[in-house]
Amino acid sequence: MSKKILITGATGLIGRQVVQTAVTQGDDVIGLDRSLDTRLDIIPPHIRSAAIWVEADTRDAARLQAAMSSVDTVIHLAAGASFLMYEEAPLEQTAGTIQGFHTVLEAVRQAGVSRLVYASTSAVYEGNNVPYRESMRLEPPDLKAFSKKVNEEMAAIYARRYGIQVIGLRPFSVYGDQEFHKGRYANVVSLFSWAMSTGRRPIIWGDGSQTRDFIHASDVSRAFVLAAHSTATEQHLNVGTGIETSFLDLIKIIAGKLWPTCRCPGPRWGSPTRSHLTRGWSGC
Repeated sequence: MSKKILITGATGLIGRQVVQTAVTQGDDVIGLDRSLDTRLDIIPPHIRSAAIWVEADTRDAARLQAAMSSVDTVIHLAAGASFLMYEEAPLEQTAGTIQGFHTVLEAVRQAGVSRLVYASTSAVYEGNNVPYRESMRLEPPDLKAFSKKVNEEMAAIYARRYGIQVIGLRPFSVYGDQEFHKGRYANVVSLFSWAMSTGRRPIIWGDGSQTRDFIHASDVSRAFVLAAHSTATEQHLNVGTGIETSFLDLIKIIAGKLWPTCRCPGPRWGSPTRSHLTRGWSGC
């Protein structure tokens, strides 16, 4: 059954993929973003024309409530995506992430929207041993992770007090096409690819042995749309491939796209078990 879905952060890396996935499967989509002029052209014309677009900041309560007046589900993605953003502008980014999410929660409550799916982050697990599991104790080491953990706790309060169906997804290291607008804040997959494709040496901090669970934005988008249509009530779900890849191995993979080679999956990083069981979803 199709839904009417409001998607915040709709022109971001994950957002535009979520819009495309939802539109393609027949949902009515309202895309909300504070910077439509600069990124709307990235979205394919047939997808762009199929959605309704609203230019607004998620901290603008009146605009949010107006946009939610006829929707049954909200997918909230709007927030600073990079750790560096929070390091360089800690007050702006932390306040924007927490206040924006609280404004969304309150608008959902007042509009009577039944379901909210929102983006948390796998960074909340940092300090734990891999593989990361949803049941782990969380002690966020930085402002991005802290902001997302605060949002998770607020979401739980609204779910208990007001009966809103709320699910937070914790994506791992998301990469995708056309990240140019993010510049140096882009995922390392893009940063390394841009450097190597132009004959430059990619910059690696440390010895390159650090690892991530890299997952494409199109796979992440499917998880968000499936969660929007699901009846599952889990508060938090990992969204990843379960494959651990070091930065040095990533460079080899990128080189393999430029000069053909092959790669075998490595050991597990994040555990996507709950997602597999409750969503019928796989990132591989």
